[in-house]
Amino acid sequence: MPPYAAWCEGRGDVARSWLMPSGEARLRYIATSANGQPALAVYRRRPGDDRYVQLALDVLGLDGGLVGGVVAFRAPEVLAVFGLPPTLD
Repeated sequence: MPPYAAWCEGRGDVARSWLMPSGEARLRYIATSANGQPALAVYRRRPGDDRYVQLALDVLGLDGGLVGGVVAFRAPEVLAVFGLPPTLD
């Protein structure tokens, strides 16, 4: 999978891409694991919608206890393999 045009590098860039600005949250995360590594199932809620739908799976690569890399699977169907629900209320 090629990188996105909005490639993030460094702690600040990654934090800005993951964390929501103050106000109404549009993303929710569920902790899981993939191949023995910590991972986050990502759900998105669009404005005007009342539920969160599957968006991606972010697998975290740890380096000395800190996140050293993220492999993002931007195919929502991947989450079904982990037994995660298709939507969240």
